[in-house]
Amino acid sequence: MADFRKDNIKPFKPIFGERVLLSGEQALFGGELIAIDGSKSKAVNGKPRNLTKGKLKEKLEEIEAKIER
Repeated sequence: MADFRKDNIKPFKPIFGERVLLSGEQALFGGELIAIDGSKSKAVNGKPRNLTKGKLKEKLEEIEAKIER
């Protein structure tokens, strides 16, 4: 399966990002704790952790870079 995904990455790249966005739009995260591919994040919105449009853009670029790798 990993080789198939690696060999066919172009069609999968947009799907990975859309999956994250769609899950958020449909409130599938519950707002407390999310896990994607073993990564866990707490839902904390303190000043250092909240997202501005600029921070969100940077995060999305980081996600794109990880998908690319």
